[in-house]
Amino acid sequence: MKWKDGNGRQWDFVCDYFTLQRVKRETGVNLTESLTDIEVIKGVIDDPEKFFDVAISLIQDDLKSLDITAEDFGRSINDEGVVENMTEALVESILSFFPPARRDPLLKAFRKIWDLSKRRAALQVEQATARMNGPEFEREMNEAVASGFNNTEPTRSGGVADSPAKSGSVPAD
Repeated sequence: MKWKDGNGRQWDFVCDYFTLQRVKRETGVNLTESLTDIEVIKGVIDDPEKFFDVAISLIQDDLKSLDITAEDFGRSINDEGVVENMTEALVESILSFFPPARRDPLLKAFRKIWDLSKRRAALQVEQATARMNGPEFEREMNEAVASGFNNTEPTRSGGVADSPAKSGSVPAD
């Protein structure tokens, strides 16, 4: 599956024997095991450094032919939408490597799960936005601000707290 980076360049992850072997040699990740062990894919997707290393290994030939460094490529992976499209393309490309009898049901299942997760994320954003725009949120924020002004000394986390002398926990001289 094709996807675009933050600079609008189009990329395509191609999973064939050569690239999968190169990924395994360069990153230690055996993407073919993802068919029987979902933790392989999860481990790549959940680890940004590993995800980037796998992506670089898969598109290494394209990077060389376009004279793009790994650093330049990495700087073009610059927002959540790009990462989401990359992730979808990576998983679909890995699943597309397998024979049709295995590939087709896996791709169908992945697309259903992917669509569900995108709908769930959109719903969570919608719910959070509605809560933030509601009167209860405004009241809670006002209470938090008001209680913060009763404290006078900064804490390590950047907030403020009552001073020990003010609270009576430090003896007076």
